[in-house]
Amino acid sequence: MLDQDGRPVRKALIEVWQANCRGKYEHPDDVTPQPPDPNLKAFGRALTAEDGSYRFRTIKPGAYPNPGYDNWMRPPHIHFSVFAAGVMQRLITQMYFPGEKLNDIDPILNGIEDLEARASLIGRDLGGGEFQFNIVLRGQAETAFLVDS
Repeated sequence: MLDQDGRPVRKALIEVWQANCRGKYEHPDDVTPQPPDPNLKAFGRALTAEDGSYRFRTIKPGAYPNPGYDNWMRPPHIHFSVFAAGVMQRLITQMYFPGEKLNDIDPILNGIEDLEARASLIGRDLGGGEFQFNIVLRGQAETAFLVDS
């Protein structure tokens, strides 16, 4: 995680949550018929290191239907919350996976009109199932943050 000047943000708390590979959240409000995954705790927290880095090891989540909307599937994504010194409220964003067809029709992702800001939500494929998601708190390269995730 970086600040607007490209300096590392140390000891920021990053929280992630996601659906399982079938698109099912481990949450009582998720009433989709998909089965839960008893081997996946799809939630985690970590503090950023001295260099601003953080790491989570997980699986790629599945797409899922958005309740209340006809034929709208959410693409695979991971939710992020950021808590940092000097930030007065929780910042919320999402990392989308590159090359997902559903990205092109996701109203949340495509609701961000600025193409560079939208691109800030696409993780970088490092190969081998690893993805990089850089979070920048302010400035020209700021990560797009969402009002509701």
